[in-house]
Amino acid sequence: MLALLPAVLRAELQALSNIDVLLLQPEDQLRQRVDGDALSRHVLALQDAARRALEAQFARRPNAGFLVLGLRPGHAPRAWLDLDQPLPEAAAQSLRQALEGVSPPPVRGTVLVTIKASLWGGRVSSRKAPVPPQWRAAAARSRDKLEIDQLAEMAWSDP
Repeated sequence: MLALLPAVLRAELQALSNIDVLLLQPEDQLRQRVDGDALSRHVLALQDAARRALEAQFARRPNAGFLVLGLRPGHAPRAWLDLDQPLPEAAAQSLRQALEGVSPPPVRGTVLVTIKASLWGGRVSSRKAPVPPQWRAAAARSRDKLEIDQLAEMAWSDP
């Protein structure tokens, strides 16, 4: 009977899959701000931390979207979530804390890293870039068009 089930149903869903890493800043700017190899290792550690946090959660609902991490010299890392379906607050807090708990590489200016992924088999988001709610709120407070660094800076302390 098991052989009759589609392979998709038999496969165990992964907490994090279909991963793409998006760099929201120009490559030359990033090269000036962070060592590329160190950033690559950091992104892999972020993926592992996200997987562990998601696997620890009771509710395993399909979802997709963006996990965004900001790094600044002299500040703790800051994580923002921009998922197609909001997570319960406790689950979102746990995921943000896991991402923020990964030891960052040294940076010489703001560095933003985005992981676009499917959670628990969710359909890959059709959106091209993240706009977490905190970024939307920061943009609404400004009369000027903001560069990505400015937007992150304004949203850094928003809950």
